[in-house]
Amino acid sequence: MGIRNSKSPGPVYKPSSSSEEFKPENVRALSIGINYYGTSNELKACVTDALNHADFIRSYCTKQNLSLLSVVMRDHPGETTESKAKKTYPDAKNILSGLDWLLSSAPLSEFGNASVGKRYPLKAGTLIYLSNSSHGAGIKDTSGDEKSNDRQDEVIVGAPGIDGRYGLVVDDRIRELLQNQLVPGCHMTTIMDLCESGTIMDQPYMVSDKKTKVYRKEQYPELKCPLVVISGCSDKKVSLEVSVGGKRTGALTYTILKIFESSPNLPLLDRK
Repeated sequence: MGIRNSKSPGPVYKPSSSSEEFKPENVRALSIGINYYGTSNELKACVTDALNHADFIRSYCTKQNLSLLSVVMRDHPGETTESKAKKTYPDAKNILSGLDWLLSSAPLSEFGNASVGKRYPLKAGTLIYLSNSSHGAGIKDTSGDEKSNDRQDEVIVGAPGIDGRYGLVVDDRIRELLQNQLVPGCHMTTIMDLCESGTIMDQPYMVSDKKTKVYRKEQYPELKCPLVVISGCSDKKVSLEVSVGGKRTGALTYTILKIFESSPNLPLLDRK
């Protein structure tokens, strides 16, 4: 459910009042940060955001005595053809491969390999943690699924590929992976700190921050397990970088990690 500033797009949905907690058996995490070094679109905080998310989930798993498989996808200053060929380089193709791995039970050695989700299906009891800090954008909807929104697909802008071009990770493709690979008995928490990201995961329900109600967005099928998505802004707004203690950070990332770190129960991670 993306945090939005728009008016109600549909009827109110009444979620379950159950307070039962999800008790993870293991954790899988993917932290993506793209600064677009050396380009006219360079950002300052995204790589730091990814590293901070990775540090947080590692600390969380240590405290909870949980096994963790975690990957950071980031770019570096002075990327070369060889470095861009690495599976952890966050161009659009690799991000999709990373999401496929995240939504599976594949070992780290399979990261970036093809079709791991089919060969290693996700297992119940898995807590999935995804963060992304990068540029985001909206493009014309070609599938017809954005009927009640702005008729645009939301996208993650990948790092420039070997050919120098920017690939796009379209929300329709993300939704397809979620629909096909999530299984009952799991829980997924996602932090999307990028522009125009209110509905980046194409969730059927979303929270209005003005009315604190939950609304149905589109007629998307229900997923097989709970998914909480916290976005940096609505689809027509921008996420911000701020300076804290002389260091650049995403405003959402800084705020949400402070909340997570100060909450002994981590409700957005643990709640069923």
